[in-house]
Formats: sequence, structure tokens, C-alpha cells
Amino acid sequence: MKWPICCFTVLFTLVVSASAQETQSLVPVPTPTLEQCKLDLASWRTATETYKMAKMSFEMLHARDKEVLYCEIEYPDAPDQPIWQKVGCQIHSDMEQRFRDFLDRHKLWNQFLGEDEEAHR
Repeated sequence: MKWPICCFTVLFTLVVSASAQETQSLVPVPTPTLEQCKLDLASWRTATETYKMAKMSFEMLHARDKEVLYCEIEYPDAPDQPIWQKVGCQIHSDMEQRFRDFLDRHKLWNQFLGEDEEAHR
């Protein structure tokens, strides 16, 4: 995946996360331990897990995305950072595709592009 697309999806996910938090009760999420980060993200890298990701709910993907982000922030010097970034990009890619599919399915893509062109951001 190209770096700009991944950056866009990271930003997009953060915006979605922030707006979703406004509608949910704010329950503190415990920061995962370094060991938990290593185990979870290692298991999410497998081809089987990537296949399963396509069948996961958006909420489950969002939960995994948040864990990846926490791991990257809390353990910036961990040698697994490149792996975490790759897994995060895969999750973002899947989430972005679901948004695009939704816009296409409901014929909202042109409306989105028109409003964006008019600077309705």
C-alpha cells in the first residue's frame, strides 16, 4: 500500500474514532501491555486472519485499529513497530474500502466529491 493512502486512512480513522466517541459513553480502555501488543498483532498478520478481517464487523476492526494505535504510541521503540504499522495499514485499507463501498452502494460518491470540491469539509 502506498504511504499517502495509508496516511489518509489513519487520519480518516482518527476522525471517525473521535466522532464515534462523541456518541458513546467514554469508558476508559486499558492500554495493552507490550506482550499483548506483540501477541495480538502477530496473530493478526496471518493470511487466515486477513481473510477473517473481511468478515468482521466494522466495530471489531475499529477496536483492533485502536489497539494498534495504542501499541504504536505506548511502545515507540519496540522492534515490532514496522509490523504494527503494516497491520494498521491493512486494517485502515479494509475500513476505507467499506466506506467507499457504502458511498457507491447508496450513490453518495458524487455528492461527496461535489461537496468536497466546494470546500464543505
